[in-house]
Amino acid sequence: MAQRFNLRYGFWPFLALIFILPVWPGLEAADKCAFSASPVGLTQDSQKAIIFHNKQEEILVLATELRAEKETVVLEFIPFPSEPQVFLVKGPILEKVNELLKKKDIQELLGPNKGGGSQASPVEIKLSQKIGLHEVTVVEIKRPAEFENWVREFFRQRKMPLKNRMEGLLANARDYLDRGFRYFVFDSVVVGNNTRMVEPLGYRFKSAELYYPLKTSNLIGGSGKVDLILILPGSFFVEELIIEKQDHRYFNLLTSGWSASSSSKMYPKEIEELLPEAAGFFRPGQKIYLQLLRYEGNYDFEDDWRWDISALPPYAFKLSLDSFLGQVQEQKMTEDEMKDYLQARCAENPNFLQERRMFLNDMMLGYLLTSGLSCEDFVHPEEFQVYRAIFNPPQLSPVRLDGLPTGFVVLEDLTRDKRFENIKGVDKALLENYNSKNKRQYRLSEFLPEGMDENLRIREGEGEIPLSPGRTYVSRVGFNPGRTAALVFVSHVAGPEMGAGYLVLLEKHHGGWIPVSILSSEIY
Repeated sequence: MAQRFNLRYGFWPFLALIFILPVWPGLEAADKCAFSASPVGLTQDSQKAIIFHNKQEEILVLATELRAEKETVVLEFIPFPSEPQVFLVKGPILEKVNELLKKKDIQELLGPNKGGGSQASPVEIKLSQKIGLHEVTVVEIKRPAEFENWVREFFRQRKMPLKNRMEGLLANARDYLDRGFRYFVFDSVVVGNNTRMVEPLGYRFKSAELYYPLKTSNLIGGSGKVDLILILPGSFFVEELIIEKQDHRYFNLLTSGWSASSSSKMYPKEIEELLPEAAGFFRPGQKIYLQLLRYEGNYDFEDDWRWDISALPPYAFKLSLDSFLGQVQEQKMTEDEMKDYLQARCAENPNFLQERRMFLNDMMLGYLLTSGLSCEDFVHPEEFQVYRAIFNPPQLSPVRLDGLPTGFVVLEDLTRDKRFENIKGVDKALLENYNSKNKRQYRLSEFLPEGMDENLRIREGEGEIPLSPGRTYVSRVGFNPGRTAALVFVSHVAGPEMGAGYLVLLEKHHGGWIPVSILSSEIY
């Protein structure tokens, strides 16, 4: 039986290189493999990391429970692949995440456990600011050879005596510098002998990969747990794709101490309530999912967590009785999650339901039976490529569509359900596919593809948009069986008695669509 996650338990040290700086001299205690200015016993009772990633940028939220034998200044050292913006996270974000995990029935799947010539300043301070209880310094290291002298001066200016040697710090820093890291955050807080939750800091930075600096945990040593709360445009461990694509990264994770929870869909309002700074962070068309990855084992990481999420499946991962990763009670998908799954699989293969229907579980089959959905009911990403070719046609196109806008175009949300019969010169299968898709209207906003052309927008509500006068409508796009020809109706209403509409035939050449013929037109 799967276990539910509860954020109040089970979080252990894994990120920060910790400097322990005395408020008064003479503190004596055991050093626990952390670099310290003066040895003091310190425990990092729990570390919680929440990661938002939109495939271009990352927001990393860190909160730590710390306790020391005496009142102590703790300095955390965190490397980043690009310069981070730092902000204080206000409100009980961890309690909110805990509530979301329960509300969305996030369940755990247990995996096996693992036992220089530049004359510039060597280190440029990009930010030095007090944020809540944190004294934060963001630096860019330009001359790595002089980093050690800069750190010593950093301590000297703050009257922090160095009693321990710096080999651990410098070896760790050199490792990151050798891998191209230039930005580091020094975050200091005062800690007493009672366990306390340090107010979370958030870091927003550019990174094409999902990034988490695990190797700094090696300086803490020992063993423990790592919990990554992920809010991403997709899910890890979607097993049919692991099997189909033989992605060995997942198998390597499972055999090296990592385990995964199920995932559940999140919505823009939930994201904004959780972290206001993440409002508008995700791009149009991205399906956002909440998931938790957990590591349990020795702090002996060979590398940081860096994962290309560009091909992350944009739908839920649910645990089921027949899961090849474990046996647990089958979880249910919400209706929106089932739609996300079908939309993604139909985008990959328009014949998915004909070819793979027998492999779907009873819950999905029941939904298909009651909803009557087919792959045809999902606006395919390639239809948006056809729209782009209409309003931004390639120079080779012989077609002129007078009266239609070009360049930046705002499309009305509802498609036109205009059908045609007996169009001369059109392949029968192509016309049948077009008419079948246009039996009813669809809302384009429900099917926006990730990374849609910036020159195309969908109107939200009835408000006017500057630089886009009038109203522009499109139908669904019909395709021939080989998807080498397409048919679409487009129209633009400039005023009460002024407009134009065209039924356009397009052909695919060298991977792109070109309008080649106007089959019907109406200009008034």
